Amino acid sequence: MDKKIVAIALLAAIIITGSSAAILLTRDDGSSDGVTETGRVLVYGNANNDDYLDERDVEAINKIIDGDELLM
Repeated sequence: MDKKIVAIALLAAIIITGSSAAILLTRDDGSSDGVTETGRVLVYGNANNDDYLDERDVEAINKIIDGDELLM
């Protein structure tokens, strides 16, 4: 009889500990860890940020190289 009580108490402790750990690990605390979701894909070479790679990007890169425009 005592072994059953100990086994039930041990099982309850394991369930409570596991549930507590799951709640703590999966809760949403509202922080974004420095990540900003914009819905846009970063494309290298898209110098003017218009989501297209075209001659306007080449012109913008040339202006940056020539010093006519600041890199942002």
